[in-house]
Amino acid sequence: MNTLILYTVYMSLNVFMDLKYLITKNYWHLIFFSLSIVLCVIQNKNVLALLVIAIVALIIGVLIREKMPLAKFSPGDTKMIVISSMYLYILGSLKIHWLLIPILLHVTVFILSAVIYGLIVILLFVKKNIFTRTISGYHSFKFLKISIELTTEGLKIISMSYRFPAAISIIAGFMSLVLLQW
Repeated sequence: MNTLILYTVYMSLNVFMDLKYLITKNYWHLIFFSLSIVLCVIQNKNVLALLVIAIVALIIGVLIREKMPLAKFSPGDTKMIVISSMYLYILGSLKIHWLLIPILLHVTVFILSAVIYGLIVILLFVKKNIFTRTISGYHSFKFLKISIELTTEGLKIISMSYRFPAAISIIAGFMSLVLLQW
């Protein structure tokens, strides 16, 4: 239970920093990386497995960042998923092979991110329709770096810039995997 509280503190500050400044400091990730190794030793878990999980999560994050230009995946997001994968292993709640933990977490985070972004676009569409009542015809969605545009017949009808932190999707993915086992 202390591991879950420690992870919650880590992600809470990540969400706060993402919302307020859109950055997190590297030493923050390093502290919790080191704490995960200490927790692993205290709980008599396999430290080598923990480090392999961290490496696999890092490789997946780098590949996504470099090879999938449409995925907006920052280095901070990769660090959060590495730490989250390590804490999932330490909690030991998943009854799967330990090497699948980072893969499962990445898939869960991507699914939740797609759902959350889809809901944002739907809410923008409904809000614009309620206030202007001018939306008709074919609509296309265009996702930019930190903005969403909704166009119809070549006219931009919704344009919104927002700062949605990936930390929210990551903590939602982590907690859904933990709660799935309880």
